[in-house]
Parts: sequence; structure tokens; C-alpha cells
Amino acid sequence: ARHVRAGEEVTTAYAPAHAPLEERQAYLQGYGFKCECTRCQVESLVPAAAAPSDALGAARSAERVVVSQVQEALRSKLAALGTCLQGLFLAPAFNYLMQSR
Repeated sequence: ARHVRAGEEVTTAYAPAHAPLEERQAYLQGYGFKCECTRCQVESLVPAAAAPSDALGAARSAERVVVSQVQEALRSKLAALGTCLQGLFLAPAFNYLMQSR
């Protein structure tokens, strides 16, 4: 055993990988740290009450939340540019149709 320095990446699983986020985080408190790996960060986006108990269901819920957030960020950015999400994807089809005339 050795001391883990602040900011050092830990690649050893200290909690059961199949456990829900809250259970893993509670388990890790006994080791004196909070996991901030990508999985834990993504799963934290899904409210605990809405997260299914199985890992695959939780991953799908987290994926829906992340996709929704990305879509909203893209819509906001496009609105600031004066366009819309549908227009972004329809433009190449429109150009193709115009060129084929």
C-alpha cells in the first residue's frame, strides 16, 4: 500500500462496479474520497429516483440526459447564429436537390 497524492489518477476499483452510483460513492467515502471518473460524472446527471437499478438501464438513462443536453446546447448556439437544428441538416439535401435540376 502507498499514499495516493492529490490529483493522482486511481485505476483500481475500490467499489463494486455493478453497484448504483449512490452505493459506489457511499462505499468510497470509507476510503476518504469521492470518485469523479467519467462514469460517475455521467451517472450523476440522472436523478437517483429516475435511474433504473440495473447498470444498462442507468447507462441508457444517462445517455438520454447527455444527448438532450448536447441537443439543447446546439440549439442555443444555432439560435445565436440565426439558424435552427433542422435547417442545419436539411441544407445539404436542399443543395443536392438544387444541383440535380
